[in-house]
Amino acid sequence: MQRTPAPAIYRGSIPGRSRDNSDPVPDVWFGSPREENKALREELEDEDPCFVFTAAEYFLERIDIEEYFGRLIGHLQADVTLHRFDNAKGSNIRQLLEVDLVAGAIKSHMLNQAFPRLQAADASKFKELCLLVYRTNDASTLRQRAIDAEAPLESLPPAWLDVLAVIAYARRHEEVLRLLVTYPAPQPRSTFNLLDYMALRTRVAATGKYAEHPTPGADRLLCEARLWTILLQSPGGWIQFPLSREDSGLHGGLTTILLNFSQQPSLRAHSDIEELCRALSAVGIAPKTDAFSRILSIRTIQDSESPRGIKPCSLAAAEMFLECFPIAKVAAAESRSGRAKRLGPTASATILMPIAQWPKNNRDRLAVMRLLLESGCDPDDKMETNSLWGDSWGSKTKSRRKLYDAPLHQAAERGDDQMVKLLLEFGADRNLASDWNGDTPAKRARAYNRFGTAAKLEGS
Repeated sequence: MQRTPAPAIYRGSIPGRSRDNSDPVPDVWFGSPREENKALREELEDEDPCFVFTAAEYFLERIDIEEYFGRLIGHLQADVTLHRFDNAKGSNIRQLLEVDLVAGAIKSHMLNQAFPRLQAADASKFKELCLLVYRTNDASTLRQRAIDAEAPLESLPPAWLDVLAVIAYARRHEEVLRLLVTYPAPQPRSTFNLLDYMALRTRVAATGKYAEHPTPGADRLLCEARLWTILLQSPGGWIQFPLSREDSGLHGGLTTILLNFSQQPSLRAHSDIEELCRALSAVGIAPKTDAFSRILSIRTIQDSESPRGIKPCSLAAAEMFLECFPIAKVAAAESRSGRAKRLGPTASATILMPIAQWPKNNRDRLAVMRLLLESGCDPDDKMETNSLWGDSWGSKTKSRRKLYDAPLHQAAERGDDQMVKLLLEFGADRNLASDWNGDTPAKRARAYNRFGTAAKLEGS
């Protein structure tokens, strides 16, 4: 029998066909969000149809869900014939989790030497449970069906529960996930600790189709917030701490959930987001300054020269964010040691500069700026030429000049007398020169015909 050609992994869509190769099906994005992913590509192109190939075939509708789980669980059985990549040396667990959470979870347990290999009867029972969790979000149904299958949930090995929990998470089955994480998590860690920034970024992406077992109609952002609140608060200890503070790891992934408000900025005040923030805060997770700035203003420091794309949060949302993530916690997240209590150079500017560009008719802008200044942000901080910005931007071009200002320059340029007064109240230096052209705030105001503002700054 001729082997079905493997689809190639690349950034883009792969045209799929129905299982009988008759009717076309919607394109499926099957590929790691990373530009190049050698590990996945090599396994997909290998002669042995293994985890990656199985995932690709399912998402292209060449196999059904029963065969999908049959192939994956077959790797857990005793005396199974291993494939080339079924070993620790060929492990690509993190990359596989980015494109298929379920396949990644099962492969991680297959590579665990402590995992007891399954006999045929247990493999059949495990497959039945996996299919049940995949298809239902009713906790009562799951509990009763597990009893009927002579596999009550409380009797299951932690590794089985881990895979079932990942399936519920992948399918966005909140009720079932809430039930499963009441049981003890596998040790030393659950599959959820292996998820990283790219895996979670894919989960909350506003557009595109991903190989992630989606549930139709589920709101990505709010549902993801609820799911992680469940996991972070799980009595079974399903997230093991402390987390690495690497941006590419789970810590960075959890904070990225809070950054996807560009399409629906009003969601920042949603109760689901608040619950997630409080859950993150309770376990010591805080966003870094760039992420914190984007939470407040949507646009980043790089975009702060143009107020048109800035979408301010409400005062109530800002108060909640600062309550959950005080500036001291943001400073600690930003620092290498994780113990800093004050923001370093450029960090205050990263937060304050977009605030200084909020529309002047926004009633909350002054109150939010005051909150930040009272919390310890430096009103004279500015983005300076350094390796972070200088390497990517090169010379100080006009389009980037405002990044070398302080907030007072921005307020003066806009003729925002109320913001000018507030910044001066907190000690902003009215004689501070811009790193762009040496302008003082007063000189900048005059250059933009804000003569009244300039006079106030000059004390006349």
